[in-house]
Amino acid sequence: MIQGVDRMQYTKVLNVTPVEFFDAIQVSVIDDVKQATNKKIHKIESGFQYSKKFGKEKMNVKIEVFKRNCEYKARMKTSHMEAVTSYVVKECEDGKSEVTYTEESIGRKVNAFDSMRFKSATKKQLSKMESYILSKRDSKN
Repeated sequence: MIQGVDRMQYTKVLNVTPVEFFDAIQVSVIDDVKQATNKKIHKIESGFQYSKKFGKEKMNVKIEVFKRNCEYKARMKTSHMEAVTSYVVKECEDGKSEVTYTEESIGRKVNAFDSMRFKSATKKQLSKMESYILSKRDSKN
């Protein structure tokens, strides 16, 4: 049986550089790995895998692509679901970045409510990331 893939995507221009955006992704993933495995890693590479608790289940996470300042893609899989998330970043003029976040649900149909919730949640998530990065930038200056 072939499973369907439903894709949701959202693009936003952020007032941060691609370098700053990927620094934030790296910090987030390193923290997630530390919480899940109690191991400290220092950098992320394509192909890196780890497992973590997801509710009562075990989730396997694989970083499929980590092209610094360009693209991040991770696959998350449990016994009940599989999803792929990615960020593609394009540098804009004046130090900004166009960030496209994509979420693919494999074997699960996405409805209109899911799409609306996705857009709202992604908009908030990217705004939080932008605020975090800007606060880090301000604390350095």
